[in-house]
Amino acid sequence: MQIDINRKAISIGEKYAVYLNGTQQWTASKEIFTWLARLHVLTFPEGSTIIDLDQENFWIKPLFTITVRDKEPLTFTTTSFWKLQYQCIDGNDTYNIYAHFGTKYSVFKNDIQIAYWEESMVNWFDGENIKIYADHNVDKELLISLCLIVDNINSSSNKRNTLNINVGNLGWWLKKFDENWRPKE
Repeated sequence: MQIDINRKAISIGEKYAVYLNGTQQWTASKEIFTWLARLHVLTFPEGSTIIDLDQENFWIKPLFTITVRDKEPLTFTTTSFWKLQYQCIDGNDTYNIYAHFGTKYSVFKNDIQIAYWEESMVNWFDGENIKIYADHNVDKELLISLCLIVDNINSSSNKRNTLNINVGNLGWWLKKFDENWRPKE
């Protein structure tokens, strides 16, 4: 399964179009005029909110609350700021997100890799693309939420030029990226 997240920085915020296997399924937006980040994921084209992402702390270890419809709120924490590791616990399931050299991140559920994403390295004007490759049975909306939070933590949308180069992570990661991992159908 492939999920594409296309971010467009606009003059006073950010908008996202989210595609599942080439078909737009969701949109997301970042609230403006808030002290801490607030993002909303909505169904497309209906526009009903299904997920709220609220930043609780922004200093050394960013903390977010993920509110998904019909579920208890989840907490997204930074477990290692310097080595770029993040974690979210959903009931009995623990999701760990690891940054790798460059622009890749891997997602593990209960220590088994279920997905990875890669940010585009070259971006023109105010756009950016993130491609997520995931097992077919993953919680798509939670995976999108995890990706949006990490993108928000690392975002530099206020520094947009005609051509933007994203070199990504240059060191101090906990896990090496598994080049042989492929999504399960």
